[in-house]
Amino acid sequence: MKLNTTPSRWNFWRLYRLYHKAFPLSEKKPFGVMVQKRKEGSMEIMTAEDDGGNFLGLVITIFHNDIVLLDYLAVSPACRGQGVGSEILRLLNERYEGKRILLEIEDPQEPCNN
Repeated sequence: MKLNTTPSRWNFWRLYRLYHKAFPLSEKKPFGVMVQKRKEGSMEIMTAEDDGGNFLGLVITIFHNDIVLLDYLAVSPACRGQGVGSEILRLLNERYEGKRILLEIEDPQEPCNN
């Protein structure tokens, strides 16, 4: 598996669709703003792909000094329960070695429709 910062147009479309399906409206940033921040170098928008380039999930990070915020992580529904999320976290740890990675989680016991 690899994290790709320059995915194919098709995989970027899959990332966009998964982003909109995986997160509730109240938790989503405008996608165009994130693309602009990516161009400015303060965010990364990455696809998780297998060795054949098949889309497995998405990762969106924000940078500030030596801190990396894992803002969004979603695994494609067809790939869930197969260790993809764990492998993404391992790859992020390698990618941002020497930086502090900040994770934000929600209470799994709190009722939610997503």
